[in-house]
Amino acid sequence: MLDYTLLVGLFLIVEYRLKRQQNVWEWIKVHIVTFVFLGLTGMVLSLLLFQTEVRTSMDHESILILAASLFIVFVMFEHLLAPDHSSEEDNKSALFVVPPMELYSPRRENIEEALLTALERKQFTLYYQAQYDAATRQILGFEALLRWEHPELGTVSPAEFIPVAESSGLIVGIGEWVLREACRKNKELQARGFTGSVMSVNISALQLRNVQFARSVRSILRDTRLEGKYLEVELTESALIQSLDTSASILNELRDMGIRIALDDFGTGYSSLSYLKQLPIHNVKIDRSFVQNLCNEPKGKVIVESIVAMVHKLGLGVVAEGIETEEQLDCVRSIGCESVQGYLLGKPLPEADLCYVIPSFRSGTGAI
Repeated sequence: MLDYTLLVGLFLIVEYRLKRQQNVWEWIKVHIVTFVFLGLTGMVLSLLLFQTEVRTSMDHESILILAASLFIVFVMFEHLLAPDHSSEEDNKSALFVVPPMELYSPRRENIEEALLTALERKQFTLYYQAQYDAATRQILGFEALLRWEHPELGTVSPAEFIPVAESSGLIVGIGEWVLREACRKNKELQARGFTGSVMSVNISALQLRNVQFARSVRSILRDTRLEGKYLEVELTESALIQSLDTSASILNELRDMGIRIALDDFGTGYSSLSYLKQLPIHNVKIDRSFVQNLCNEPKGKVIVESIVAMVHKLGLGVVAEGIETEEQLDCVRSIGCESVQGYLLGKPLPEADLCYVIPSFRSGTGAI
């Protein structure tokens, strides 16, 4: 934001000086540079200011003040209404990012307002989806999935409210609650026979940028009396790229606690292999988009086989997501995926229904 303001200020000073010198050609060049660096918004605004000066009796000083004021409004508009939803690569192409209009929809505003009290009013619940051994179909653990039931908005999809929670910063408090509840439940499941159960919890980029995150996790493990080796945190490649330096430090602290780390949706983000080498990753989760047509697309199968072989050579585990048919299960098993997750073996279940999977865990049948 400071860089934008400095660039705008520099442009205004140059334009003002050139106008005083009546150097028309140089002034035109400045507007070309304006278009390159500030985009169409900056150029149009500059031309409007020029027309204002031509058609009115305003002097140069007044025009300069007007221009500065308008640019400040534009910068504040971007800062307040357009938080950083774009990737780092997207931000290289334009300084003023105008988000889609649906970000200003009444429903989004209602969701953001409702999120402020959702945690306090106990509107969140966790569902648990089992992860299975691909060969034996034995349950290895669960992934905790956040659900929100609002009395007026109804069931709000995570795809809808999670981005709002992240942009507003509320995801930090919500994420801590999810982590605490998931650890508490896993400790309870272990007491009922799930002695080796590992609980996976999704972590947002904002949580990874919080320097107190590792300390918070340590406190939760202590309070719930869950050993670190029975907790796995899942993070996406996009979350890593947003805070790579901070992430590396925090992930190393988590590893030292015995916590497992999984790279989720592998292949859909930046797919930088350097993450697998530099960061303390234990498992890689192959995204469901690779699994859907795995049996019918030879090229896709070759890609997944290569990923699995490479990951195994690095000493990491592989989990295939989105398994919905027996054919898909056979395919991922044949190329070496040792763990699977999907509706074929188990849908996400509310806490009250987890009692039905306890016998299957003990017998190793995996049927729900």
